Amino acid sequence: MNRLIKSEMMRDGKIMGFWCFIIGMTAFIFLTAFTADEKSSIGFINSLLDASIIILIMMFAAYITGHGYSQRTNMYEVMMGNRPLKIIISKCISVGVVIASIVSFIIVTGFVVSSLISSKGIGEALPRLILFIAVLFRASITAVLITMSVRSIGAIALVYFRFMIEMFVVLIYGAMAGNVNEIMETGVGMPRIFNILFYQNQLGNILPDGATAYNVINVISGFIIAVIFWGTVVYYLYKKKDFK
Repeated sequence: MNRLIKSEMMRDGKIMGFWCFIIGMTAFIFLTAFTADEKSSIGFINSLLDASIIILIMMFAAYITGHGYSQRTNMYEVMMGNRPLKIIISKCISVGVVIASIVSFIIVTGFVVSSLISSKGIGEALPRLILFIAVLFRASITAVLITMSVRSIGAIALVYFRFMIEMFVVLIYGAMAGNVNEIMETGVGMPRIFNILFYQNQLGNILPDGATAYNVINVISGFIIAVIFWGTVVYYLYKKKDFK
């Protein structure tokens, strides 16, 4: 397992796009810290609680994972005789966890900088930050598993359209319930399953309410459900194709 993780991380480190993303994300986070409408810890977090960061992280994780499939370097793991579960876990750690950890470190650094400027609302901001980071880890790991299920760098488009599907489902539900505007603006009347599975719903609830028990349970449940579902799909596909 350690050898697989180290070899994957070494390959990823040689991808120019990897470092471009890290530099770009660092610049974005610090620009947010210094240009937020309210230059404080709570202002920084409120500015970050947006689906765009989730989308970028998922697309980047899909790109890094898919790069191995496009270059056929992923076949080395199979040829070495590694079992599917070992490959899946190592890939989730070496790509998903690593990307989420790097981005989380940058965000925490930006949060510290914002808090030094003004610690206003830090008691409310910190729980929001922790929940947001949990959502980031789910997004990054899930993107890796989705890419492994299709074994193509084209998964970049797939994870993007996943967000479009979220909006489409919410719009259809609102239309059927006859209160589209209310649902889109306030989220009132939304089925809880949407708040568990949909990233935009989770961020929309964390922003005004913070780390309530309801939001914490939704984030944890969404994480577990997504990882188990996509992990099972990938494992089945690997076993079906006899990747021993």
